[in-house]
Amino acid sequence: TQSRSSAASDVYKRQIQVDPSWTSLFGGKKRWERLEVRKIEAEISIEMIQMILARYEKPTAGALVVADEGGTGQKPTPPISTGEGTEPELEKGTNHPPVANQEEKPRGTPGEALAESVPVDDFEGVIVFSDARLRLYSEKVPELSMTIGDLNGEVPVWGAAREGEVAVGLVQLGERFAERSLTIPVKWENRSLDVTAHPLKIFGLDVRLSAAILLHSGFPVGLQIELPAQQADLSPIFLERDSPIEVASLRSQNLLQGYLEFPSSFQGQSTTGFENLVLHDLTDGGGTRFSRGLSKIKFSAAGLVAEDIRIVGDDDAVLMNGFATTGGEIAATVRIVASPGRAQSHEQRVKRGGADLSLDFQNLVTPDREFRDVRIEARSGVLMMDLGEQRSWVPFLPAAKAILGRENTELPNLP
Repeated sequence: TQSRSSAASDVYKRQIQVDPSWTSLFGGKKRWERLEVRKIEAEISIEMIQMILARYEKPTAGALVVADEGGTGQKPTPPISTGEGTEPELEKGTNHPPVANQEEKPRGTPGEALAESVPVDDFEGVIVFSDARLRLYSEKVPELSMTIGDLNGEVPVWGAAREGEVAVGLVQLGERFAERSLTIPVKWENRSLDVTAHPLKIFGLDVRLSAAILLHSGFPVGLQIELPAQQADLSPIFLERDSPIEVASLRSQNLLQGYLEFPSSFQGQSTTGFENLVLHDLTDGGGTRFSRGLSKIKFSAAGLVAEDIRIVGDDDAVLMNGFATTGGEIAATVRIVASPGRAQSHEQRVKRGGADLSLDFQNLVTPDREFRDVRIEARSGVLMMDLGEQRSWVPFLPAAKAILGRENTELPNLP
């Protein structure tokens, strides 16, 4: 009897409770004064999200495709730059992420207008949640997961301008990276729930978070995560050993926007730049220095496109472009440019990684630079690259770990 009572009590604690506005109901409208969520846990797999997006996505003339051997589909072309010159500057960030244009209908919107989701009177409501937990994970790669736990807060909706707060007790990536005790203020005003340039400290980095959701047809939403220029101190992550990465100046802007009712409308972009990056080789004590770098990535319901990723130094440069679709198709080209001495060192290191591995460089236009293009593709569900003898295809992850060494690929342990 005691066990049954305890189980019943636990079920009672895990519930969603709605306190409707009877005045609203009598007026023919569906509104609540209080929506309370207690101890609710949700787990969503990346594969399920892919299925949902694939259901909404319609093929277009510009759809991304990957050709198999002998096919005629599109493939990423190797970057032609040698890495010299300057990269474009990051655009100045804004304090408020844009939401979808309300004058335009999102893709997939029915012909008839959607009913307004916002009351026109002074009715006020609130959403309260406590001890909630959300986990996003991959069924194929168990190590890939994100957990948001101990979620508590009170969020105002409808009516006059008011403020609320969301507290996150745990943000965890995989089983090793965790951040605790984050508090985010929110504001309800003019049919919009906003977070404006709120500063956070996450995994040792200074972050500014902006977000907005408009209670309007389609529920447009915008999210912006900005890293202002800063020295990246990763020592809190690598507690048991020295950090293999030093970055004198890192900056990043990341934007996502779309309609909640229409998942295929979501699109975003990420631009990240850095200066003076040092990669310490924990295997032999050496290191590689890059003076600058830039990455420009766009993503949508179809997948993501890496338009330009480059890191440039005096003796080495790595240039890359490629794409990955929600259907699991992946293709990329990585161009490695190095001085003759560094090229020989890279070739020897790859050879030490395995007798069947090879990184043969070719002369570039100038005699003081050599290059090699490495192609990466998903083949039969396995990520492969042409780094084998005579450019045969080998599994990507095992080869990368063998070349870089266990010390450089082992993730740090966190408390």
